[in-house]
Amino acid sequence: MTLIVPCWNAGPHLRPLLDSLLAQHEREPVIVLVDDRSDDGSAEFARAHGGSRIEVLVNERRLG
Repeated sequence: MTLIVPCWNAGPHLRPLLDSLLAQHEREPVIVLVDDRSDDGSAEFARAHGGSRIEVLVNERRLG
C-alpha cells in the first residue's frame, strides 16, 4: 500500500499524521510525502522521523 501525503508547512500536524500512518499494522505502508517547498522544516522532519518508510519529494518550485 502506498500513501501519498501532500505537504506545505505542516509543522505541528506532521508528527501525529506520520505516527498514525506508520502505525498501520494491516499492511506496512510506503509513504510518499510531496512537499511544496515548505519553509518550516517539514521535509527534513519527515526524512528524519520516518527513516526508510517515508520517501520525501520536494517540488522544484512552489506550486500552491
